[in-house]
Amino acid sequence: MVFGFPPFFDENEQTNSREQSDQVIYSKIKKGFNPKIMNGYGSWFPASHVVSASCRDLISRLLRTSVADRITAEEALEHPWMKEGTVLPADPLQRSAAPTVIKSMLTFRRNGGLQAEILGLLKECNYLNPSQIDEVTEFFKAADTDANGLISREELHKALQKVDPHISDSDVDSIFRSMDANNDGFVDYDEMLTSRVNRKLQSKEERLRKVFQAIDLDDNGKISQEELKATLESATANVNISDTRIKELIEEADKNHDGEIDFEEFLALFRENAISDT
Repeated sequence: MVFGFPPFFDENEQTNSREQSDQVIYSKIKKGFNPKIMNGYGSWFPASHVVSASCRDLISRLLRTSVADRITAEEALEHPWMKEGTVLPADPLQRSAAPTVIKSMLTFRRNGGLQAEILGLLKECNYLNPSQIDEVTEFFKAADTDANGLISREELHKALQKVDPHISDSDVDSIFRSMDANNDGFVDYDEMLTSRVNRKLQSKEERLRKVFQAIDLDDNGKISQEELKATLESATANVNISDTRIKELIEEADKNHDGEIDFEEFLALFRENAISDT
């Protein structure tokens, strides 16, 4: 629709059989899309068709070869390019209430210290892209009506009511308890950002597997105490985590008590107790 031709095609489609064309196209798909501006027509952005950087960014994210890195339909709909020209509501809260930010809060449930450590690690590693961070920032600022850098239970309730007038007190209480990680009676910016990181991570099993494989340093299909300690300490300079604490984190998820965490146990950290939004 943007360029007038598909990203992967057979130049000899008129003379090739359907089966031959399919093989040519599949071969190009396996090679992937090159997100660069180049002359001619192919699996790249043609120099003869000028489009915005935002449009190119959306297309390149949709055509990434890695399933884990490719954006979801939900994320695509909230990409900045999709919102260009949209008439925004006058109310700051309604204007800043991106559906994914709201769903992040509604579906987030804490499930122990290991889940919190991994989400914190991803947050520090800039797991969210700039536009996703901006959405959280805008909503947080709009919900924080007294501008003290914290969202109270009452402020959260009022903010969510702007989006869903029928939300119940019990739902607000449940959301608030899950997000208030330090139990200080408020939701701070980092706690809200954590719920958004969790939403992105949970949206595809391939993303969870990619994180698991990054921690599984020897690639044997299990996370050992040594691997977890090395991963968590590498993200924060000059911080040493005791062996006792690492053992406690492993035991939280180690359902079969073999002293390590396999992928199914890792998956349960983020899938058990999670609230479906369907």
